[in-house]
Amino acid sequence: MDKLIEICDELERKNSKCDIKKVRDKLEEYIGNDYDKILQLRAEIEKHKNYEEKNITHYSLFFSVFSVIMGASYNVYSIYKELTTGNSKIVIGILIVWISISLIAAVILIYIICNICEKIFNYKRDNWISYISVVLNDIEKKFQIKKSRYVRKKRR
Repeated sequence: MDKLIEICDELERKNSKCDIKKVRDKLEEYIGNDYDKILQLRAEIEKHKNYEEKNITHYSLFFSVFSVIMGASYNVYSIYKELTTGNSKIVIGILIVWISISLIAAVILIYIICNICEKIFNYKRDNWISYISVVLNDIEKKFQIKKSRYVRKKRR
């Protein structure tokens, strides 16, 4: 598990609401004097943002493929309808329409359930990640100031 997610979960367990002071204390405790840990957290924040964008892309692809399959099914039915005659054609047509509606309803339901579960689970983490990002900017500025002072003292 990413350190960012661990920090978010720990902050959520110990605190009922987002607080800059508590986030700052936790990050300073974790980072100490190690600038690489700041970079690691920055990378994990970017990875988290990219993950959400990829999810949207995956959902779009899924619905596109599903639409193509539904269109192909309709075309197969149309060809079959032209080839056959009689009452069985009505039964087959109703069956295909029923199956199509059931599949569409199932896919939409699965999508909605997955989306709701993911939003509920990640909502609290997203809040904490916003706070962590802001505090991380401030801590990084302090590191830059310390680094510039150290360089100036070294030159003297």
